[in-house]
Formats: sequence, structure tokens, C-alpha cells
Amino acid sequence: MNKIAAEYYTHPSQLSRWKSEFISNADRVFSKEAAEVGKVKQSYEKDKDEPPEQIGKLSYEIAWLKKSDRF
Repeated sequence: MNKIAAEYYTHPSQLSRWKSEFISNADRVFSKEAAEVGKVKQSYEKDKDEPPEQIGKLSYEIAWLKKSDRF
């Protein structure tokens, strides 16, 4: 446990907590229907691309404001 914790820069007690939490909820993890897993994956894929897209829009707006001497 200590070796794994050191490798991932995590405290061993945190790993123990995650392990016990997983074991107590393992039935829910593996009993999800394919449709529900698909919905979660689709939601993740949608949200994953949003921050870089928003950063691009904001960068464009800042550049436009600087060019128009409004800043």
C-alpha cells in the first residue's frame, strides 16, 4: 500500500479509505446497466470538451477588446 501511495503521491490512509469505499459499493459499480453507463460516458464526453472551447472563446474576446482599445 505504501509503495502504491508513494507512486501516485497519495497518502496510504487515503488509499485505504478508497479501497473500503469501493468494496462497500462494488455491487453498485458492477450492476449498472449499459444504458446508464452510456449516459454517464456521453455526459463526460460533452463536458470534457467544454473548458478548452470556453477558453478559446474568452481568448478571442480578450484579443478583440485589446485591438479595439476598449481595455
